[in-house]
Amino acid sequence: VMHDLIHDLAQYISRGEYYQMEKEKQECSLVERIRHMSLYDPRNEDGEVMTRFLSHPRTKAIRTLLVMRTCWITWMDVSAKLKFHGALVPHLEFLRALSLSGVKIGELPDSIGNLKHLRYLNLETTDIRVLPETVFRLYHLQTLLLEGCEYLGSLSKDVGKLSNLRCLKIRKHQAGGVNVVRMPSGIGRLTSLRTLDVLNVGGREEDCGVQALEGLTHLRGRLEILNLQNVLKADHARLADLKGKRKVKELVLCWSGDCVCSSGPASPDVQTKVLENLRPPNHLISLEVYDYGGLVFPGWMGGDPTPFSKLAHVVIGWCPNMSALPPLGLLPSLQHLRIVGIDTVEAVGAEFRGCGTRVAFPALVELEFHHMEGCRAWQGVERGDFPLLKRLTLVSFPKLESIVPLYMLPALEVLDLFKCGRLATLKFQGCGPHSSSPSGPPPLREMHISMCPLLRFSHDDDQQLPSTLQEIRITSDCPSLVDLFELVEPEDLTSVSYV
Repeated sequence: VMHDLIHDLAQYISRGEYYQMEKEKQECSLVERIRHMSLYDPRNEDGEVMTRFLSHPRTKAIRTLLVMRTCWITWMDVSAKLKFHGALVPHLEFLRALSLSGVKIGELPDSIGNLKHLRYLNLETTDIRVLPETVFRLYHLQTLLLEGCEYLGSLSKDVGKLSNLRCLKIRKHQAGGVNVVRMPSGIGRLTSLRTLDVLNVGGREEDCGVQALEGLTHLRGRLEILNLQNVLKADHARLADLKGKRKVKELVLCWSGDCVCSSGPASPDVQTKVLENLRPPNHLISLEVYDYGGLVFPGWMGGDPTPFSKLAHVVIGWCPNMSALPPLGLLPSLQHLRIVGIDTVEAVGAEFRGCGTRVAFPALVELEFHHMEGCRAWQGVERGDFPLLKRLTLVSFPKLESIVPLYMLPALEVLDLFKCGRLATLKFQGCGPHSSSPSGPPPLREMHISMCPLLRFSHDDDQQLPSTLQEIRITSDCPSLVDLFELVEPEDLTSVSYV
């Protein structure tokens, strides 16, 4: 945040070079000095003032033009938009940056290609359906933002001509999911790219393949690779050389049931080899894997041969052919773990913590399991595991009969149980498997339980509720827990709800 005095000083020094055209504001008399300009709600709906201003012969010196999403172009009529297009390009030949983000225009004029000096073009959330071929003659363009362009279907094969492009964002956001733009093989020629939010792997010969990443050695930040079911040769994944992309910190790998390949999607064996060859760089911070159809997870998921020393966030979702979870307990920096929709896993056991480690999940703070429809038990935890786990969430385990004793989770503060249909007991205190000394309950503060009809508590020593409990929320579809409140002292609780 800039202090008001600094802001006033900056305005004074740059007076005449920066100009905002706002509602009720007069046109600037020093047109020839303006270098950077933004537009907010000009005075008349047909844009006559703005069109006349941009057509002024002395506006050629403008370097930056930002059209804000509240501007009149959003709702002015077609004839006014044509006037704007006619005024935009011919008189702004030295423009370096142009933003039309949020402006409801469906096309750009071909004359956009005459802006030879353009470095930055922002078309986010516009109604653009196709980019004119002349855009790909903007050889100095460094940033092209197309995120949220819902009507944009594909990029031209000539996108590879933008040899200086450093940032390309092209994700589409739609209700009910994310749809992406078809990408041509020319993406692989953008060797100056630093930022690429999505790589959409196509199944046709002219589409972009995962091997297009081979030459994109400067990528950094977050990268999503979608539609990996179209990768039919594991060697193509090896050519992508993700391990060599050392500045990529967040990686999303996504398969899908939709495949446009004539031979159909890759087999489970091929998908297993593809994921093996997509080993991320060692300094990865976040990893998400969705809809993977392989039979097993590769060894690198558990840090074999060397652990990911900085990997803090992992999500694994909707993998239909898995029989066991990978040994994620070996990851030394993992803090947040979410497992979703692994229906074929019947039990979470010792393989989840991994072999050869004294303490599994040493840094994990939050653990979530969702929609584990076939899982009957969670076991295999040893004393010392999960030393920092504060929140445990179990959602939609209709066959779950038992979970690890909660006294084995010494830092647990929040417990969420939802739709665990066969779970009957929770053990809050007892003796560890390798010790005869009693283990006290975890410092539980909040407990939220819903749709667990068989779960109940009693006065038995191992089911005594922790004295640290401050909030209990239980729904009426847990009939066996009606007597729960007899086991706690009301004055110890700050919030109690039974709905």
